[in-house]
Parts: sequence; C-alpha cells; structure tokens
Amino acid sequence: MAENVIYRYAAVPDVDEIFKLVSSMAQSGLKLRRSKYRIITMLTNFVGAESGTGELVACGALFPLWADSAEIVSLAVDQRFQGVGIGKGLVQCFPRIPSLSGFLFQKQD
Repeated sequence: MAENVIYRYAAVPDVDEIFKLVSSMAQSGLKLRRSKYRIITMLTNFVGAESGTGELVACGALFPLWADSAEIVSLAVDQRFQGVGIGKGLVQCFPRIPSLSGFLFQKQD
C-alpha cells in the first residue's frame, strides 16, 4: 500500500483533512489537538501523503524551535494505512524541504 503513496507539500484544500487526521489521533490520546487556525498558520511546514485515489492519508509538520532545532508535530496516519511505512516516509521528507534546509537532521534508531 505504501508504494502507491505520493508525498507532497500540504496545501490549503488539505486543511480539513489534516484537521480530521490529527483530531482522530488526539481523541485516542496519542497526539495533541491542533485547531484549524494553528494548522493554517503552520501549513507551509506540513507534508502530506496522498493515496493512489487522491485521498490524504497521513500528514506531519516540522515545527522550528530555535535557529538550529525543530520537532516533528502532528504526525498522523489514517488507521487504514498504519503499519506500512507511510509515517516513516513522511519523516524522511523533512530534510528535503528547502525552507528547512538549515536544520541539522540526525538519524535516531
């Protein structure tokens, strides 16, 4: 299933889907809630995973903390697509985002 996924920058039409993905994980106690306003203000930092049918099935954002550090936030994968490497694929996208190229990325096992 992960081989049919396209990783891309999130766009304004994705806000509702990002909100649904993050909210479903927050309801289960796995993630912090994000308001739609917060998602919109961070939208340029979001990456999405789109299924072969065009559905946004995962998302995540890199949130700068300081000049040389950032954290991954709002990483969420639709339950139907969990366990096939889509979350890992999203995390691997962050070092390739030009606006985040000043951050030092370290692989952690």
